[in-house]
Amino acid sequence: MYRLQRVAPVLLLLASGACSAVSTQGLVPSQKPATSSPSAEASEGAAIPAELLGEWDSQKGTDAVTLTLSESGSYVVRRGVATGRGAVSASADGTQLEFFGGDPCSERGSYEWSIEGDTLDFTPVGEDGCPGRTAVLDDLIYTRAE
Repeated sequence: MYRLQRVAPVLLLLASGACSAVSTQGLVPSQKPATSSPSAEASEGAAIPAELLGEWDSQKGTDAVTLTLSESGSYVVRRGVATGRGAVSASADGTQLEFFGGDPCSERGSYEWSIEGDTLDFTPVGEDGCPGRTAVLDDLIYTRAE
């Protein structure tokens, strides 16, 4: 009996670790849980142009997509129940944004942006190493959230 009392907590700990490993391994990269804070690299590069700051809404299939660009140099994108976040900075001339240091993907990706009225559009510059981010930036038109 004494041996069972000592072994039972260890077995519970191992079982809970295995369950948590299974719960994150089966997720699509864009659906991994996001960390609570963006990359410390957020101060890298130029500030995000003021007209881009705030929340922008779009639609990808049946999923609502919300992109938030913050003055602090961070971004959060929500697609359905999935969330991604990271750092963003502008090019020196302000015509491009570079996304990096993110979760679930830390690769860099650059996008030209354009605003017409209350709509925002992104065009990739080169290849973005994060397919989940490409899926929510390329070919979507965002509308400023009200």
